[in-house]
Amino acid sequence: MTQNVRLPATHIDGVVATVESWVVRRMFLRLTTSDLGRVVADFIRIRNDASDAKLADRVAKHLSRLNVSSTYWPGDNEIRAALAAEAAYRRFKVARLRVFMEAIENRFRRVTNQPQVLRRGYPIEHILPQKWKDNWVVDGPEAEIERGAHVHRLSNLTLLTGSLNSKVSNGAWDLKRDAIR
Repeated sequence: MTQNVRLPATHIDGVVATVESWVVRRMFLRLTTSDLGRVVADFIRIRNDASDAKLADRVAKHLSRLNVSSTYWPGDNEIRAALAAEAAYRRFKVARLRVFMEAIENRFRRVTNQPQVLRRGYPIEHILPQKWKDNWVVDGPEAEIERGAHVHRLSNLTLLTGSLNSKVSNGAWDLKRDAIR
């Protein structure tokens, strides 16, 4: 017999945000999801044992107690460390990277009361271009290695419209910055 259960939207939003954090953090680190079925079964059990108001909290507590590599919830420091040095543009497929970047953009827009970004498949542009040596001179081989290490990092990427992307691609910083603004 199926049970028709209606949860208030705020409680659903809390559970979704919690589970989304767990899934996306694992995706950032490219961790396995092989135990996802078991974790979902745990959520169903939690749903049966928790009141609506405590459901999101119970799900968060459950995820925070998972401590094996196939299910643990990566923390902020682990994410920061991985993304600070990760060549995200090379590591993730463009579609997955765009999902991450759209979520980051939407978080910023939500905080600043702006409309959410439309899901239009905006191109991903490198602020420091992939061919940066043409316009972005450095002094010496060590500086060149250091700069080159930043090209594909998440902090060097942005979403632009197709026309703006074509206009600024591989351009000098002063022109690129003004156009992006």
